[in-house]
Amino acid sequence: SDILPLTESPDGGAQKFDWPVMTSPRPMAQLYDAEEQTRYLAAPAIKTEHFSTRITKAGFIRRLDEFKRDFTNNLISLKYQRMSAEMVEAIQKRIEFEVANYLYMNATAIAQYSTQDTSRGLVANIASGVFQQSDHTTVINDLDGLLTGIQWHQAGSDIFRDFAAIKRAHEDMKGREITKAFFGPETCMWMDINSTVIDRLKYIKDTTDGVLGTTIQGVTVKKVIGNDLKEASENVTAARGGAAPPMYPGLGDLDYDKWTDRNKVPIMVDGGTTGREWGIMSEDLAGRTFCSYVHNLHEQQARSATEPFTYEFAEQEPFRVKVRMERTFCPAIDDFANYVLILNTVNRSSR
Repeated sequence: SDILPLTESPDGGAQKFDWPVMTSPRPMAQLYDAEEQTRYLAAPAIKTEHFSTRITKAGFIRRLDEFKRDFTNNLISLKYQRMSAEMVEAIQKRIEFEVANYLYMNATAIAQYSTQDTSRGLVANIASGVFQQSDHTTVINDLDGLLTGIQWHQAGSDIFRDFAAIKRAHEDMKGREITKAFFGPETCMWMDINSTVIDRLKYIKDTTDGVLGTTIQGVTVKKVIGNDLKEASENVTAARGGAAPPMYPGLGDLDYDKWTDRNKVPIMVDGGTTGREWGIMSEDLAGRTFCSYVHNLHEQQARSATEPFTYEFAEQEPFRVKVRMERTFCPAIDDFANYVLILNTVNRSSR
């Protein structure tokens, strides 16, 4: 929500809408005489993209042997309150996963919602020590030699130099200051105990709740703790009737997580690797996550399209209650140059 906050789609209830994507070319102004006509830009500054919002569903149906008349002391109501809270959390987790993949510039994720151009996107590969284009492959030679090429959990790493390099590279395209950073728990752990960071903080008054609460070279760092998704391998193909796209989950695993049975998949970890985390550094908001009303009843029920639609109905004989909860959403980046994607900050498998 700090980088792609929820907001209502421009037309509220429509499943498709147009959103002007600002590329912010900001050319240097040419001097004109008072009566001289100005020239048009050679390339348009605004692109109009077509998005289709997706409906994410999560729901439950009572067991057939659980009837309302069999319970006392409001037990059923308490059960529904708890399960409804878990439904909201499950939907939020799914949105978080989709937004993370969108920010990762994953072509499969972007194709789910739009045809946005990512050519202005910038990728900083900490392990390789190079800046890359949005394809995560093509090296930007103009920015060569700025990064140290050492992951932040390794000896000799220089977080301050890498931060300065990323800020410098971002300014090269966008011309604005980076102010926020978002990293996973492993990256933040190594930053917490990094001797260079601790030494620098001796001279900075920390008025927040910890080392990462302060700023590093003007960038406020936030730890993204809830960056995992429950998953079961047998559900990967079942969810889509075939092989799932890269980095996309199946139906998930309803079983609880145990130390002897780990079934969580980290979100902010490179696909196909065992533990190389990635992060985001942004000048402010990168865009919006648009929400539309699911149903005309939704507009009557909720104060905003950002709230999920809840539908409950009861069967009279036997008396059973069924509940459905839905939310539509569509992530959209204003300009892929608004942030920098940072790959391979640390590697969980080589501590």
